[in-house]
This record gives sequence, C-alpha cells and structure tokens, in this order.
Amino acid sequence: MKNITRKYLLPVFLLLSVYKCAAQDTTQCYTGYMDDLIVSLYQSILRTFEVDISQKITSDTKSVSSMQYLADADIVSGIELDYDKFGIGFGYKSKPPDDIRRKGTTDYTVLGLNIGGNKWIVETSYRKYRGFYDANTVHYDSTFTDTTPYFQNRNLTNSGFKAKFLYFFNHDRFSFKSSYGCTYRQLRTKFSWIFMSNLYHYQMFSDSSFIPRQLQSFYGNYSDWNRLNSTGFSLAGGFSGNIVIFKTIFANLTFDIGPELQHRYYGHLSGSDASRTYVAYAGDFRAALGINGKRFFTMLTSSNDFTSYKSGQLEISNKYLSFAFQIGYRFRVKTPGFYKKFQETKVYSWF
Repeated sequence: MKNITRKYLLPVFLLLSVYKCAAQDTTQCYTGYMDDLIVSLYQSILRTFEVDISQKITSDTKSVSSMQYLADADIVSGIELDYDKFGIGFGYKSKPPDDIRRKGTTDYTVLGLNIGGNKWIVETSYRKYRGFYDANTVHYDSTFTDTTPYFQNRNLTNSGFKAKFLYFFNHDRFSFKSSYGCTYRQLRTKFSWIFMSNLYHYQMFSDSSFIPRQLQSFYGNYSDWNRLNSTGFSLAGGFSGNIVIFKTIFANLTFDIGPELQHRYYGHLSGSDASRTYVAYAGDFRAALGINGKRFFTMLTSSNDFTSYKSGQLEISNKYLSFAFQIGYRFRVKTPGFYKKFQETKVYSWF
C-alpha cells in the first residue's frame, strides 16, 4: 500500500495542486507590509558548523584518518528587524553545551543583512566560529571512553562572508519573503523556480596543525597544514514552494544546487604555501512551517548549506545546519520623511 501511495497517489496529488494554483492566478496570491516595522525574536534549537576532512595520500584500511570538526553553538538567541525591502539580523547570546568538559566552548558571531523585494533578494551574512572538537576522536584515540574529552582545537577558527542573490521567476504570484522575514504574507499555495548566485570569501585557520598528532603520519606534506582561504563564485538553479491553508498556516520548502569556481590558498606552519583553482559544487536547503497572520507570525525554520573542497589529496566539506523558532509582530509606523524621499529616487526602483 505504501509503494502504491508513493508511486501513484503522491504524483497525482502534486499535479492537482499545481493545476489548482494555476487556475487561481487571477486572484490575489500574496500581500505586502512595506510600511510596517517588523520585529522578530528567534532562538536556535540546533545550530552547528561542521568541517569534515579526509585524505587520499596514505592507505587507510581501518578508516581512522578522517576528522569531523564540530562547533557546538546550539542555543543561540537573536533578533531580526525588517522594514520595506531591508532587513538585518544578529545573534546576541549563545549557551555553552552541557558537556563543556568533553566538547569545549565555541565563540560564535553572526550578522545578516538582506536587501530586495519579492522579485529578487540579496542576502549577505557574516559567520565566525572559534573552538571546535573532533567527533571522530574515538576512531584514532585508543584511550577514548564515554567520559574522555574529545580532541579539541580551541583556536581553530572558521569565518566567512557570503553574498547570495536569489531571483524568483514566479514573483507575481509567489512570495519567498512570506516564509523568511515575513514582510509579505502568502495567501494561496504557489511555487516558483529560482536562480541563485553566491559570492563568498572563507577562512579556516589555527595556530597549530588542523591534523591531530595521532593522524599526521597519514597526511604527508599536509601534516602541518593550518590555513585554508577560499574565494568562490557559484551559479545554481532550484525550486521553492509555499503551501498555504486558510491564508494563514504555511509550509515552505526550498532547494538549490550548482557548480562553483573556487580559488584556494593552503598555508602551513613551516611557511610553505600553495594556491590552486578548482571547480566544485555548492547548494542549500531550507524549510519553514508556521502561522503568518495579519500582524502576528511564528514559525519553525531549518537552514542547511554546504560547500565541497576536493582535490587529489584532500576532501574537505563545510556544512552549516540551523533549526530555529521565531516569533514576531508587524508594528504600524509612519514612514520617515527621508525614507519617502529615498522611495522617490531611481535607486529605490532598482530594489
């Protein structure tokens, strides 16, 4: 029965949903709140930054030479402010993990600035994590037990600036910002293909080798590797959809993936370095579920983006995962005089 549902009923249901949406194109599909100041508070229930490192230099029949560095900043509180086509958000408080003795602490900074309307958005963000532990310690530390601290690199720092451009082909009927930021409110179920482009600069560095002492014999010339800088540019395609019930309850699913051109710099404690250019891939996945009323809104959101750094000798991947609860309200405010003048300019029309 489950196979029949998956093979036949689910595709039929999706086709009927798309057909129903197309039949409703003459009606209002979303509404905007461009004159309201939107204030929301969020708390991350789960927020991790993961760096996976493995090597292809030395035979490893027991699969012990890989690392899974984690920055544990689960409970992070923050605030987001949105007005018209601009939004800013930042995290201001992070709770250390309960098992701090085993995992250590992570210093965490995040800032975000969003610009754009319903047709396109530019999302800019800055993230910085300092302090990681290796979840794979058990594979190479013979003395490791359930109470032993993980291998910790407290000076290992990951920081990066990213600018993401998103264009929505069905922007006349579909509102991405109704599910993220809530300057709009989707009234009917709609979907859209999206075009995405990323530009970023990323740094990972430490005052000691990234490679734990027990594993350095596997990594050859990379045994004293302590810096990776990468500048990347990507183009991708994807899909986003808002499913709406009673014009208030909503769910969103967004996914994109595409090729990425990367220029990398590898630095070593010995002073040697190397620069290389690669073609890799990158993408992100988002989901949201919540209630979006005329004034009040609340939602659960999940964000997961990933970047791959592969070469003939190393495989590295960055994975960012966040699961958060957000609550907000739209306040009626009088548009400031200087902003009215800005709205009359040609520059404003570009947004």
